[in-house]
Amino acid sequence: MEEMLNSREKQESKLYALIAGIFSFFLVIQAIYTVNVISVEGTPNTSIVAEIVNLIYMLVFTIALFVAKSKIPFVALTGFSLIYNFANIDFETIRMLGPLTIITNIINYVGMILLLAYCILACVEKQNKIKPFTMQGMCLSVLTVFLIHNMLILTSYLLNRSNRITQWTLADNITTFYSLQILTMILLYGRLFFLCLWLSPYNDKEDVVYEREKQLGFVRMYEHVIYLLFTCGVWELVWLYRTTKTLNEHRGEFDKERDPLACLLLSMFIPFYYLYWLYKTCKIMERKAEEQGDSCSLAVLCVVLTFIVGIVPPILVQLRLNDIAKKTYAAESEQNGGTDKEEDKHENTNVVVNVE
Repeated sequence: MEEMLNSREKQESKLYALIAGIFSFFLVIQAIYTVNVISVEGTPNTSIVAEIVNLIYMLVFTIALFVAKSKIPFVALTGFSLIYNFANIDFETIRMLGPLTIITNIINYVGMILLLAYCILACVEKQNKIKPFTMQGMCLSVLTVFLIHNMLILTSYLLNRSNRITQWTLADNITTFYSLQILTMILLYGRLFFLCLWLSPYNDKEDVVYEREKQLGFVRMYEHVIYLLFTCGVWELVWLYRTTKTLNEHRGEFDKERDPLACLLLSMFIPFYYLYWLYKTCKIMERKAEEQGDSCSLAVLCVVLTFIVGIVPPILVQLRLNDIAKKTYAAESEQNGGTDKEEDKHENTNVVVNVE
C-alpha cells in the first residue's frame, strides 16, 4: 500500500512540474519573439545580449521542469537569475523613474531571495527533516511577494512608467506592448505557482491515514488557502465539485443526493445558486456534526460572509469538513480495530484448541 501511495505522489509531483514546464515553454516562445523584435529594430547590442541570455535561461529552466529529476538545478538557476539581474541593474534609470519603480525592484529582489531560500530548503528538507510548516510558510511568502510585485508592475503600466518601453521601440503600438508584458507576467506567475507546489513537501503525508481522510473530504488548509488566493477562482469551482461529491457520502437520511456536475454548472451560470448550494452544504454538515456529537451553525454565517469577504466561507466549510473527515476516519479505525482484535482472539482460540 505504501509503495502504491508513494508512486501516486510521484505522479502528482510530475504533474505539477509538467504544468510549470508548459507555462515555461510559452515563456520561451515569448523570449524568442522578443529577441526577434529587438534584432529587427536595431536595438543596442547590450539589450540583444541580455534578451539572448534570458532566452537561454528560460530554455534551460523549461528543460529542467520537463525532466523534473532533481530540485538542485533550480537552486542554481534561481541563484544565477538573482546574481545576473543584480549585476545588470541600472540604478540611474531606476532612480529617474521614481519611487514606484524603486519599490517594485526591491520587492522583486526580496522575492528572488525568498525563492532561492525555498529551493535550498526543498533540496535539504528530507535530510534535515525541516518542519512542513516552515516550508508552507516559505511557499506562501514567495507567492505573496511576487503577487505584490506583479500588482506594482501593473500599476506602473497604468501610470505609463514602464522602463522596458525605453529599451526597444514598441511605442508605435502601446496596446500590443502592454498586452505582451501582462501575458508574460501571467506566464511567469503560473510557472512560479506550480514550481512552488512541486517543491513543497506535500508528500510528507501519513500515507494511508491521509489517503483515507482525503477520500472523506480532507484538504490541507494551507493548500486550500493558497489555491483560493492564487488561482483566480478556478480552485473554488474544483473544490465545489469535490465537496458536493464528498458530502453525498456524509449526507443524512433525509438529505437528497446532489449531482456534483449539475451543482458546478448551476453555480457557474445561474446567479445566486452558489448561495443556495453553500446553505445546503452547511446544513448537511451541521446534521453530520450533530451525529458525531458536535454543534455546528455555519449556514447563515457563510451566506452573509459571502457578500462581505467571499474567500472566508470556503475556508470555514473546509475546516468543518476536515473535522468531519477526521472523526469519520477515527470511527472507522476504531471499528476496524475492534474487528481485528476479535479475529486475532478467534485465531488464538483455534490455536489453543489445536494444541490440546
